[in-house]
Amino acid sequence: MNKIRFLAPEEIKKIAAGEVVERPANLVKELVENALDAGSNEISIYIEDGGKKLVRVVDNGCGMSCDDAKIAFQPHTTSKITQVDDLQTLLTFGFRGEALSSISSVSTLTLITKERAADVGVKLKLSYGSLSKEEEISASEGTDIAIQDIFSNIPARKKFLKASDTEWRQIVLLFQSFVLAHKKVHFKLFNENRLIHNCPPVDDVKMRVMQLWDQQCADHLLSINLTENTIDIAAEGCISDHQYMRYNTAQIFLFVNGRWIRNQKLVKAVLRGYQSVYQQGRYPAVFLFIKTDPSLIDVNIHPRKEEVQFIHAHKIESLIQHAINNKLDEKVTTQLRSTMITDVQSSASSFSSMPSFSSILPVYKANHHHHHEMPKNISFQDSQLQKMVQQQKTFTQETERVEAHQYKLIGQLHQTYILLENNDGLLVIDQHAAHERILYELFKKRFDQIETIKLMFPSTVMLDESEMGLVLKYQSLFAQYGIIGDQMGVDRFVIKSVPVYLKNANLVELVKEVVATMRETEIFDEEVFKKHVRERIHAQMACKAAVKAGDELSIEKMHEIINQLEYVENRMTCPHGRPTIWFLSLSEIEKRFRRDYIK
Repeated sequence: MNKIRFLAPEEIKKIAAGEVVERPANLVKELVENALDAGSNEISIYIEDGGKKLVRVVDNGCGMSCDDAKIAFQPHTTSKITQVDDLQTLLTFGFRGEALSSISSVSTLTLITKERAADVGVKLKLSYGSLSKEEEISASEGTDIAIQDIFSNIPARKKFLKASDTEWRQIVLLFQSFVLAHKKVHFKLFNENRLIHNCPPVDDVKMRVMQLWDQQCADHLLSINLTENTIDIAAEGCISDHQYMRYNTAQIFLFVNGRWIRNQKLVKAVLRGYQSVYQQGRYPAVFLFIKTDPSLIDVNIHPRKEEVQFIHAHKIESLIQHAINNKLDEKVTTQLRSTMITDVQSSASSFSSMPSFSSILPVYKANHHHHHEMPKNISFQDSQLQKMVQQQKTFTQETERVEAHQYKLIGQLHQTYILLENNDGLLVIDQHAAHERILYELFKKRFDQIETIKLMFPSTVMLDESEMGLVLKYQSLFAQYGIIGDQMGVDRFVIKSVPVYLKNANLVELVKEVVATMRETEIFDEEVFKKHVRERIHAQMACKAAVKAGDELSIEKMHEIINQLEYVENRMTCPHGRPTIWFLSLSEIEKRFRRDYIK
């Protein structure tokens, strides 16, 4: 008997279904793309049990005849291409002719459709690939497809579906991509028969962002456009400025010829464009729509068409990076210069105007106390802070070794930076970032001792369904960290008590940041998950309790910050990833003034 055999038709269909349909969100994708290809301008999506029980898509497109409807469920049937060369110029979403056939083989499917010119519609019912019912019915123009009990006939696949709320979040993410890409289509999304999103047609992306998220995000968006005729590419869209950052990449959406794609190289190019304002662990909102000749890309490299290959990939990545960088420079150049101290002449004039002030401040002398307690007297020689200086790079990117000389406190610059000098150069400490790191490490060690207070006026946080689900699921964890509240209504969570250091915090932002962290880390084990949540709350507490840029510090307070900084871990950055300390060598200063030519 031969060891190699032909697969049975039903086996082929189930294997194909596994390639096309991995989870309920893939069903939504295939059905909505079909609706868009059919010319629909109204699309409604109905979900039950995260799509495991029901995925239903209703559109007002061109519909199908009875004969076409039956053919559509046969393998490798399509209306999108007529010859192989069409793949080179394809602008439709679907073209393989696999989706409906594959989906129907692993579910119970009901189709109602009516052509615009037809008097009546047709209803077909299929059970795991077999047509079980066919009848003519009265129907509206368009198509209504309901898919139930996905993978019920393949238990091994069904058990790998995630929890309903996880599957629901994937569907919401996909819904957001369709809404952003098709501004002239009216989209509705229902969950358990409740309307979650109602997005009528709009004129621009910013209005779509307001429909899907909030005014805050829309207010921070910058329009961006780029064109490069030599490689036949154009792109437009919106990017967030440096003041709006998230804790995940959930608001980075990239589209090619109207198709949402996942391309890590393009995402990295986007993030490189933000390098000048980058904060570790924070990500921008980006909605970028790329248009190019279909013959210059390949969308046929993955069964779900989620990935795209570009012929001119490196050039496109470079264009996107520089376009974003240039747009941000227009917005933030002035602010960046004020914090990066690149204008050495300005800094030098500030120093020269305050010699009498610096002369009355103490010179920090060496001592050799290495106790774990933070001493009141300041010491820099042979200290941990000296090691930090050795790690810094000058603007010429040369690592300079700073010898263990005495440092002298100069004072504050613009009530934002603490300045110190030694024989080798200038040490600049960001007072807020440094104090933030100090408090963060303190809160980590003494969190159980932090007082919780009741708010005189409870704070109400508006949450969407998936966010509320996570907050309620981990309500006891919030309470463990001092954030106590209750659900009020469908979409309101009322916070009644918080740690004392959060009494003046933006609790809406805090809760949403913690929820974003929960989404990212929920897949990890319990201890890792709790650690990430705890760190997010600690970081917010430290940020709110730390001295701020613009605070005038006493000499004693500057002493305290400098002294404590040398005893904390991860002292080179604040909890959000911004640098706390920066060293400018004397040799670099002399190069700027061309004094190196005099020697």
